[in-house]
Amino acid sequence: MKNWLVPTSVKALRGFLGLTGYYRKFIKGYGTISKPLTSLLKKDAFNWNLEAETTFNHLKEVMTRALVLALPNFSKLFIVETDACGKRIGAVLMQEGRPIAYLSKTLAAKNMGLSTYEKKFLALLLAVTKWKHYLQGNHFVIRTDQKSLKHILDQRIDSILQQKWITKLLGLSYEVQYKKGNENRAADALSRVEHNRGESQTNAITTQIPLWLQDVQDSYEGNTLFQTIVQAKTLYNLAFPDYSYEASILRRKRRMCVGSHGGIREKIIKSMHDSALGGHSGINGTYQRVKPLFYWPTLEGDVNTWVKECEVCQRSKHENIPYLGLLQPLPIPDQAWYCISMDFIEGLPPSEGKDSILVIVDRLAKYSHFLPLKHPYTASSIAKTFFDNIYKLHGFPVSIVTDRDRVFTSRFWKELFSMAGVSLDMSSAYHAQTDGQTERVNQCLENYLRCMCLQKPKKWAQWLTLAEFWFNTNFHKGLKTTPVSGLVWVLEKIGIVAYKLALPPGSKIHPVFHVSLLKKKIGSMYFPSISLPDFEDEVFKVYPSAILARRLIPRNNVGVPQVLIQWSHGSPDQATWEDYKDMAAKFPGFNPWEQGSKKGGRDIASTSRNAILKGKCEIERGDLGRQIKGRIELGKQLRDFERNAAVSRKSGNEVAIIS
Repeated sequence: MKNWLVPTSVKALRGFLGLTGYYRKFIKGYGTISKPLTSLLKKDAFNWNLEAETTFNHLKEVMTRALVLALPNFSKLFIVETDACGKRIGAVLMQEGRPIAYLSKTLAAKNMGLSTYEKKFLALLLAVTKWKHYLQGNHFVIRTDQKSLKHILDQRIDSILQQKWITKLLGLSYEVQYKKGNENRAADALSRVEHNRGESQTNAITTQIPLWLQDVQDSYEGNTLFQTIVQAKTLYNLAFPDYSYEASILRRKRRMCVGSHGGIREKIIKSMHDSALGGHSGINGTYQRVKPLFYWPTLEGDVNTWVKECEVCQRSKHENIPYLGLLQPLPIPDQAWYCISMDFIEGLPPSEGKDSILVIVDRLAKYSHFLPLKHPYTASSIAKTFFDNIYKLHGFPVSIVTDRDRVFTSRFWKELFSMAGVSLDMSSAYHAQTDGQTERVNQCLENYLRCMCLQKPKKWAQWLTLAEFWFNTNFHKGLKTTPVSGLVWVLEKIGIVAYKLALPPGSKIHPVFHVSLLKKKIGSMYFPSISLPDFEDEVFKVYPSAILARRLIPRNNVGVPQVLIQWSHGSPDQATWEDYKDMAAKFPGFNPWEQGSKKGGRDIASTSRNAILKGKCEIERGDLGRQIKGRIELGKQLRDFERNAAVSRKSGNEVAIIS
């Protein structure tokens, strides 16, 4: 209050009178004292003179007398009113409406950019911290014109500042109340008071320079070639037009020149090869990562030597030697994700509940997806994984190249993709080279995980996402680019990071796009139309292919013969028991109805009678005639069944019964 500067405008004067008028009931003759100042608030009447100066100083003195400022009474409720405005914060500590202490403070430069909510929160925090010796141990009330602070303890903590500040209020008993801004006049005036007018604040401007740039500058020492170019560029800037020299760094066509002194070259190659983003790539892959950024005359040879001598690569990677015989390549697809290949990597140590990886590769762009799995998996679970991760991004392919894994040969898998019009191309038996592309990707992925998880192999699941990023951004010699660079026609490059595209005539969007929204198109602009095939009566047509076993079961006191049917496109594990008569009537053209089975081990002629009796085919004891008739029917069925079994034994088949 004593340091309050002389108001220079009506607005500043109104703020001062607003604060003093808030406590006018504690100042005897306040209206008389402040009249010279209140008269200056009239329109076009602001004229600061000696009388106004005297009144202003007298009113400041009155406001700081003991008759206005009350002594704290710790048996009564403390009230803290806070506010923040622009560059300052203000607060008043009161009891029963009388002020005990004032707080007015300029915000630090680092806090100038805070939001209104954060500034109000900071004012509340600073006031409570300053008067904590009054407030601690008793319940007190905080009043603010920021309504959201009323629920400060129930809000979700979204920022680091909230997390840091809220801890300073722990252990205190308080209640935050909302008070309108026009009623919170004391704190509002203190937050708008001007101090140290005319003083300017100079902030130091700093620039961060990476330490390794100094190593690059020092590397030119003793390098005759680079020192000669630097001296020539210093004397005559047009010398060596392919080079530029700025900020003590020599560049050749925007590539930073690196000398041989200090081992900086080895550090660069190591960071591009041994790191997680380098992924222990091969010679060409590592060279293509270093080449766009750095230059020195022996760059390619140094990369070659480093990769060949890498101990991790020597321990982890396979040796590739020419394969004997001639391989027939698969047809090259016309567009990306037109044809894909799939394979599994199994037997991995458990990591985050997963122990296998499904590898899916686009045969044109070589773009790959690596999906973790848990063994055992089924055809339905793999299909769901395919739909959740591949179909939603790329749609259905036209063909899928796989090996003869049980998942890919299952009836479910075949019928699912046949309905979608997808051709399933499987490799021949014991010839993994048919799907050699995926096998090669598997090898690259295994090498990456082996290099990254050499010390902690059970952490491979944490590296899988980085592995996919590494593979798809790595330079492929066959593509002469990276898989992620693929898919649109470009008419013109606009500026540095924008391209103009050839859009259809009916498009109503601007044809210039930022480079982050584009991918390079590979192949022709052909989009296959995949339609579902027709099927009869909206059901799948399946047929019996073999009878694996027979049995006799009791049903309503009658022995009913059944057969174990293996269905078309199904495995023996998917066989089902069906009634003999129903199957013979439904499929009259099926020949092997009289065949036997090797499933089981007992002869039906010697065990069928016991099977009927033990199957609880008992005759009711009530009616003698019904009992005799039932025994006759059972005898007939038993003789017919044994006759069929005898015929089957003569044909060389073994008949078994499974109970």
